[in-house]
Amino acid sequence: MMMQLMVVSKLLKSSSGLLASGYLAFTLCCVLIILLTVPFKFALMLLLLNLILIGLHHFLSIRVQFDAALLDMVSEQSNLHDLEQSTQSLDQSLVDMKLMPASKSGRAWETRLEGCLKLFKLQIFVLCLQYLAFICIFLLYN
Repeated sequence: MMMQLMVVSKLLKSSSGLLASGYLAFTLCCVLIILLTVPFKFALMLLLLNLILIGLHHFLSIRVQFDAALLDMVSEQSNLHDLEQSTQSLDQSLVDMKLMPASKSGRAWETRLEGCLKLFKLQIFVLCLQYLAFICIFLLYN
């Protein structure tokens, strides 16, 4: 299980590169929107869509990076202590800070890692949507 924690943690740390790519797509879309000669309301709608996508992407990136940091912390602590004890401490801290509902504490690590990977895949999907928006705006410009 420790190796799975470390592998998923390393994978999730690549989230910052995805976020940088998302900001590139955001910037390119904004430049194209400025260059477009379309009605103001349409340009505003495109800009709003672009802002929603980058906001969602940034939120997902924060969550993924937080999960990566937690996985690192648990894997380091578990080298010194029991994984179950580290898990209980983590759950209690997250519940106390209201970052996790009490009903989710005590879940198996397989379930937690699946959730981390789902967030990571969702971030990749949002990045794809950003580039799809860029391609659509580019085609409008031509």
